[in-house]
Amino acid sequence: MTTRRAIALSTVFVLMWLGYYPALAAYTVTTPLGQHIAFEAAPRRVVSLYPSASEIVVALGKADALAGITLHDRIQPGLEHTAIVGGFANPDMQRVANLRPDLVIAAPMQKNIVAPLAAQGVPIVYMDTLRLSDAPANIHCLGAVLHAPDAAEILIRREEGFQRLVMEKLAAIGGPEPIRVMRIMALLDDVLIVPGDDSFQNELITRAGGVPPRFGADGQALRIRPEHMQAFKPEYVYVGGLDPAWVKERLSSREWGCSSAKVLAFPRDLASRAATNYGFFSLWLSAELYAQPFARQNLQAHQDAVLSKKPFALPFSYVEEAALSGARIFDFPAKTLTLRFKSPQRVLSSLDGWRNGITTIGNHYSSPPSWPVAHHIGLEASNARILKRYGLDAETATFLYTGVDMDKLAYAQAESDGMLVGALVTAGVNDNAMRASVDTGAYVEHGTINVILLTNRQLAPAAMTRAVITATEAKTAALEDLDIRSSYSGKPATGTGTDTVLVVSGDGSPATMTGGHTKLGELIAKAVYQAVSDAIRKQNNIIASRDIFQRLSERKIALHMAQRMAVSGTTLSPHELGAALERILLEPRYAGFLNTALVFSDNVERGLAYDTEGFSDWCLAIASELAGKNMHALHAVFTDSAIPPIVSKALNALATGIYHGKSHDDAQ
Repeated sequence: MTTRRAIALSTVFVLMWLGYYPALAAYTVTTPLGQHIAFEAAPRRVVSLYPSASEIVVALGKADALAGITLHDRIQPGLEHTAIVGGFANPDMQRVANLRPDLVIAAPMQKNIVAPLAAQGVPIVYMDTLRLSDAPANIHCLGAVLHAPDAAEILIRREEGFQRLVMEKLAAIGGPEPIRVMRIMALLDDVLIVPGDDSFQNELITRAGGVPPRFGADGQALRIRPEHMQAFKPEYVYVGGLDPAWVKERLSSREWGCSSAKVLAFPRDLASRAATNYGFFSLWLSAELYAQPFARQNLQAHQDAVLSKKPFALPFSYVEEAALSGARIFDFPAKTLTLRFKSPQRVLSSLDGWRNGITTIGNHYSSPPSWPVAHHIGLEASNARILKRYGLDAETATFLYTGVDMDKLAYAQAESDGMLVGALVTAGVNDNAMRASVDTGAYVEHGTINVILLTNRQLAPAAMTRAVITATEAKTAALEDLDIRSSYSGKPATGTGTDTVLVVSGDGSPATMTGGHTKLGELIAKAVYQAVSDAIRKQNNIIASRDIFQRLSERKIALHMAQRMAVSGTTLSPHELGAALERILLEPRYAGFLNTALVFSDNVERGLAYDTEGFSDWCLAIASELAGKNMHALHAVFTDSAIPPIVSKALNALATGIYHGKSHDDAQ
């Protein structure tokens, strides 16, 4: 040890002893890409420019360490108020710098973008996911960086457990004939975008028991033509974030000639990333491919079992026991809320009808890998298996069923003048939200708003029936106030396609009315409204004050939907324009303008507003402000008929201003 270093350490120890200097816990982390980065303490102001890293940080329980994220990360729980610094390809580095990060996580392709921060001494951890082995390596790395090694180990063991289960189930069915499977990332006019031969996405297919295509080229994205597709003859294709019916229609065309392929749809981030759910995804994909043999009980790798049980306190005297249980059913994770009554109850279930003599009700979550298996054996047989595992039978028990994780259960209660109402709600709206009177009927498992209503009154049959209406009105009010959009038409949603309500008659003073004019009806509405709002936040991370990027996504409007702008011999490509729009919409003024356009557009479509001249003037004013000169007309670049006219005009105003102003120069 040098004299200088000894003096420095002695000074630190003295200052620590005197209480003037914080304790240092210096450590060095070697990243999967070979960096050696020294830290004095766990970073507390992390900016993640790499969405997979953001997902890992949240899964490690360190969401509060994230000071900044990209606009692609908002769906992660706990990040609804975290600052957005732009998109993955076009982050605003001034915003990053303003957050005073003590760590930035970036992809290697962003090295030039983050170079100024690196030159200032800000630690940069580079991460990539090219092979499946990169996923656990990245988790280990961030676990070390954020002082969460135990959480990282638990996360990796969970995913490895899912992968072992796939191997056990495939072995149990005797090494089935492999199924040809292809991942489609994008479908253009005459080409498909698919993963390269060495991509982790093809590794996931192999782990699920499928056979991926080999096109003789590596990389994360390849372009293939119809002849390549026809040569491979996939039995299954799967997509993330694309409409499976549209993909099926396109592939069935004469050009592609692939009508026999079954199209599977998964959540976009799950299908596109190998971050924290790579094992879970391979299990789900495998269950879709081999639903029929996986449904055979004699070929299960493990017996059905209840694995855990946790009491759930409820303030109703007739509830003997309420509990949240974890189980394994069909070999897959399951979770159930059960309420056992002290004496038989009458219940009204929109799933099961009127039932007398009920001693147990519940809300059961089946994890996604079990869905294809349950569909194969049918609802009745599936329900019987579930009830049997809890020692129940259909004569005295009735359950609701959901694809929403029971860990996201919300409970709210309202009381007044001795009356008490409780609402137990699970809600998912990302894939199944609908607007009554507009959307076409189509059954989809995931989603669902399930409501269980309890009161401290003995409800008459008429009161139970009216309570269903009151609860439904409150649910729709919550969706309206959150601006939940239909997953199909993009219109304001009124519910999901599989909503259910279960009302318990209860004990206490008799009640015959639960309409909106009654105090009991008011309490029902308040409890349901609050519980639905909380459940949607927990499951889908949707809050009323979410950002403009999320609102556009919910309406299926993408910033790259513009046409190429060509004026006076210069052009702005859809990609360049989209990048410039991302930057502009980080400004509250312009985000507010576009958000107002969304609201105004809804009112115009409903016939509640009809004079749009003032809005047109505002659009010209915004375009002029951005351009730095008076604009007398807007360029028509957002012309897609799927975008409402008012919203198109607002986007065209921003695009016109960007093109003619300084922002155009920045984009170039």
